[in-house]
Amino acid sequence: MSDKKLICIIDVQNDFIDGALKNEEAIKVVPNIVKFLEDNIDSSYVVATYDTHNNDYLETQEGYKLPVPHCIENTIGHQMNKDVYNVFKKYEEKGLAYSLKKYTFGANPDDWRNIIDKLLQNEDFSKEIILLGFCTDICVVSNTIILKALYPELNISVSAKLCAGVTKERHLATLEVLSSCHINII
Repeated sequence: MSDKKLICIIDVQNDFIDGALKNEEAIKVVPNIVKFLEDNIDSSYVVATYDTHNNDYLETQEGYKLPVPHCIENTIGHQMNKDVYNVFKKYEEKGLAYSLKKYTFGANPDDWRNIIDKLLQNEDFSKEIILLGFCTDICVVSNTIILKALYPELNISVSAKLCAGVTKERHLATLEVLSSCHINII
């Protein structure tokens, strides 16, 4: 039985790619994410997070600071990129996929525990976690730090080439901060 890692697909949603918060770097990264997921389908579990907001988004603290409605539940912008989703479905068919809605930058720690504690009971889980997705400097960093705080002895990595930040500079700066928090940058 081979050891399976956990790939965390952070917010690879339409609004972060070519929607409300369109990002040219994210557009470039999507084909690489698809290939990575395809290449690892027999050696990984996956969890996909979904940034999730309601119609009252502009009345929230995030909405005040970033007044661009995005990832409104039940909209196209909230959906995972279709090419990534087509690979994600293959993991689902094998019983290797999980989904998390999150209502802020980081998913609820209890939701992470529900998934990872279950995986830790599986003999084939390698205790390795790789995060990828959008945006490096907001949601990827938030979820990475939550996971490191919850599971300090797991091998946690962020794929620099499979993430995109709000800007290239913020992406690179965030990778430096993650490295100083003992996160592997691959």
